[in-house]
Amino acid sequence: MSLTSTGTWQGLEFGIVAYSDDGMVAVRGEYSPEMIELLESGSAPQLEVVESGRAGVVGDLPWSEMSDFSTAMTDLPLPRPDTR
Repeated sequence: MSLTSTGTWQGLEFGIVAYSDDGMVAVRGEYSPEMIELLESGSAPQLEVVESGRAGVVGDLPWSEMSDFSTAMTDLPLPRPDTR
């Protein structure tokens, strides 16, 4: 099973990676035209673009400014036995 938590900030959905005691959450977001616009406007200095691996943005956002929280549980496939 995989558990994924998400929340919305400035109208964009972010995956929640970790929570901290200071009221911030570590997040990861998809790289989209809307995200590029947000970054270029200077409205999200706490987010940075990640080019390695899966492109997107990462950073810390204030928990109090996020909304529309959800958690989804997903079945992961079981490893198949090696049949060599």
